[in-house]
Amino acid sequence: MAIRELTVQLSAHVYRRLEHVAQEFNQPVEAVALTSITGNLPPSLDDVPADLREDLRVLQTLGDEALWAIARGKLAPAKQARLETLLARNSAGVLTEAEREDLARLGEETDRLNLHKAQAYALLRWRGFPLLSLDEQAQ
Repeated sequence: MAIRELTVQLSAHVYRRLEHVAQEFNQPVEAVALTSITGNLPPSLDDVPADLREDLRVLQTLGDEALWAIARGKLAPAKQARLETLLARNSAGVLTEAEREDLARLGEETDRLNLHKAQAYALLRWRGFPLLSLDEQAQ
């Protein structure tokens, strides 16, 4: 991997914070800065399956309010109730073929929703918003 050099001007306050963390972790300031940059980049879409990549790329163009709406999104109540019913019937081993297909479809929809939510939260965090605990989200 090629190494590129980057010069960045930091305020004295930010530099002191880097120095403080570096001292606490017994690391060079440069290593702390690199870890901070690497750990705070927006999520990469390189490892996302191609059929989902464009959906997630679009999220990067949305405003904060739209991202919050996605992050707080839920499955429609009727679909959630249907999913719970199908999961219970699946556990009992009494699903019909049509119900099995319905469960698979709802499972894919839920997975896609959760992926969008996770990406929205990651983008919001990258934009500097604090993330809420699960208890705070429920309120």
